[in-house]
Amino acid sequence: MLSDELRKRLTAMSGGPPSTPGYGAPDSPALRQRLTQAAIALETRHARVPPPATLEALCGGHPVETPEGVFYLIEPSSETLHPNADGIVRHHLRLCPGAADHLELPLPDYRPLCAVAPERLLYVDIETTGFTSVPLFLIGLMYVEDDRLRVSQLLARDYSEEAAVLYHLAERLDRYDCLITFNGKTFDMPYIRDRYFASAIRCRFPTKHLDLLGLSRRRWRKKLPDCRLQTLERWVCGRNRNGDIPGRDIPETYRLFVQTQNAGLIKPILDHNALDLITMGDLLVRLLE
Repeated sequence: MLSDELRKRLTAMSGGPPSTPGYGAPDSPALRQRLTQAAIALETRHARVPPPATLEALCGGHPVETPEGVFYLIEPSSETLHPNADGIVRHHLRLCPGAADHLELPLPDYRPLCAVAPERLLYVDIETTGFTSVPLFLIGLMYVEDDRLRVSQLLARDYSEEAAVLYHLAERLDRYDCLITFNGKTFDMPYIRDRYFASAIRCRFPTKHLDLLGLSRRRWRKKLPDCRLQTLERWVCGRNRNGDIPGRDIPETYRLFVQTQNAGLIKPILDHNALDLITMGDLLVRLLE
């Protein structure tokens, strides 16, 4: 039901009832229905907007200066995101140089892992404002450092900070020999390359790339209804997400964040991105078992 206050505002905006109602007039059933639908959508959106909060207070992190400007770096604790993060790390550390040569797995599918130390593997997952030719605003990275699983999230707080995010990523990529993604050969990496081209920033990408989507399809497609990441998370990793933001809502939610800088809007997106990374690490472990 519409609130009385909102109904009065809509009536006032419509200019009041006309003397001769007609199609499209404020008193016509068609227009009343459209106004009602718009009002319900507006009330629903406002109901989802969290109380104002700052990034530092809600998400931690700090601004990072680059020659291309500033972006915001967040490094959440993997243990707070996944109760078995330490177990995943232990499995990762078993992937010592050359270990993939001895695994009973269908090569060349896993050849990118050959002769790569766990510390030289980099998981990548991005969040964007659309599907093509529009800015990306978040790059999530996961890696092993000091025998621990680390997550770094490179956030553009508005569209102008995308170049700084890309510059920082380019600096980091030199440390790694192999990228690990989920559908990254089709989406993430081509998207990132396009954004580098659009921003006129140079970047050297690792030559090795392991895409977990194809491996998961070959392993589980006959056993599962589909091989979406959250389907695999539920049936292979044994976890359900509660309160996760739907992917279709992420672009609009980010646009609201840019307008308001309310960290309560971006926090669910950051959590979604970090959990995707954790699930990718869990999937690789299970693929190697």
